[in-house]
Amino acid sequence: MTIMHSPQTILYLVPSLIPCGPINVVYNILRHLDRKRFSPVVVALSDAGERCNQADFEALGVEVHNLHLTKWYLQWHVGEVARRMEALFPDKRVVLHAHGYYPTLILAAMKGRKTLTTVHNICDEDFVMQKGWALGSYMATMYKRCLPKLARCVAISNSMRQYYVSKVAGCKRMEVVYNGVEQMAKNNDAAVLRKELKIPDGYKVLLYPAVLKKRKNHIYLEKELLNATNGKWVLLIAGDGPLRKDCIKVADGDERIRLLGYRSDIDRLLSVTDFLVSPSVSEGLPMAVLEALMAGVPCLLSAIPPHREIMQQVFGNETLIFDETQRGALAELFDRVGGQKFNHSLISERAKAAYSAEVMARGYERVYSQMG
Repeated sequence: MTIMHSPQTILYLVPSLIPCGPINVVYNILRHLDRKRFSPVVVALSDAGERCNQADFEALGVEVHNLHLTKWYLQWHVGEVARRMEALFPDKRVVLHAHGYYPTLILAAMKGRKTLTTVHNICDEDFVMQKGWALGSYMATMYKRCLPKLARCVAISNSMRQYYVSKVAGCKRMEVVYNGVEQMAKNNDAAVLRKELKIPDGYKVLLYPAVLKKRKNHIYLEKELLNATNGKWVLLIAGDGPLRKDCIKVADGDERIRLLGYRSDIDRLLSVTDFLVSPSVSEGLPMAVLEALMAGVPCLLSAIPPHREIMQQVFGNETLIFDETQRGALAELFDRVGGQKFNHSLISERAKAAYSAEVMARGYERVYSQMG
């Protein structure tokens, strides 16, 4: 006689359901999670307004709850929210999986539970850049204090794991599960899009899909493009944010720099892209880079540890890495790679082996199973 076991409940606690890197990670986990073994529930702490993608999660057959809490409330009532979570989900067999700052603090305040967090960023860098030195430093300190209180911690790259192991006592057992993305469907209207975007014949296309904020280093990128010896490049910047006016000012009307605003058709943009470029000064494991590589698009990346790790994984070298702190480093790389040929199928194959959403889901299933 076969004994049937009920699926293990996995509760994903997220800040909100605004589409962004960590939320996309959760969504990709759920798309490939073995439902015979695991039953997912998603709890969002705050409303996402018009950008909410709750319907996308529900379309996967996932139970979704929203607690409708403000950030101000969360800041001062972490313990109370933790007790509320314990009351809503009293079964101590449930695995609680946090993504983000407040979810991590809340799970750290829960006692005797199977708690897990995915660490998506270098808190000492990212929080300070987002919130300023005073608040960002406070948040980073609180976050690091909470990590050892959780049953398990997962980093999204080896370089991130090394950082936290060296900075936080009690994180010695931090594991690594790479972020995973879906392979985008091939888009065959490249010629149409080049015409639509008025890309001149003979020009190569750079794409940078990123929010216009300081950490993403757009100003450096624009200046390097303008100073490249070979001027036959068009830079497509897909994103919006607080630095838009500064980016417009630096571009100074140069038609090689196109500020496209927020775009939801990154698959189309990749179809005309020769290189994705990222001069970012801090990242976890950037989804846009992984998506480009899965599509077979080579990437020019700043010399931060996660980028170096990706390059070694896919290319086995760092020839497409540049020092984002050095003036002229990226301009020199533009001039060097302009005529270089790449095996796009091999890039896609290697990226898929390491960074597919399915591989990521299997990694988390292993972690959940170890937690019992």
